[in-house]
Amino acid sequence: VRLTQLTLEFSDNEIRSDALVEFGEQLLSLENVVDLDLHFENNEIGTDGFVQFGGKLKDLAQLRSLTVDCSDNEIEIDGLIGFVKHLQTLEQLADFTLSFDQTPEDVWMVKLMQAMLEMPQVEVFCIQQSRCTRAELAVRMADLQQLAPQ
Repeated sequence: VRLTQLTLEFSDNEIRSDALVEFGEQLLSLENVVDLDLHFENNEIGTDGFVQFGGKLKDLAQLRSLTVDCSDNEIEIDGLIGFVKHLQTLEQLADFTLSFDQTPEDVWMVKLMQAMLEMPQVEVFCIQQSRCTRAELAVRMADLQQLAPQ
């Protein structure tokens, strides 16, 4: 049996960073998964653990679609950026959704968008329930850069 699609809902479970990283290790055995939908809302995941978890996901080379909802955790915006940077090596990833509850300053949102645009094959992004193409994301980022203090 080849598992190709996986949706996991871990909301409201007091999951800590160490458990998330360990879970990431276990995901590596699912080398054929192409569609991964992970919901970690309302847990106790911190910035470092979330970045380390991204480091595990980067080894899922067949991944084409990834949805991650990490709202209501203890993840700082730089952790979201670090997580995304790990995923830049996923050459098959074409659709990426990231949901979070932080309201970052424009300068940090620009950095997150820059990291996303460095994901080589992704053509469809969704940030905070707002879907867009690569070109639309680049325009949004340029608009934000003009607003952000230098």
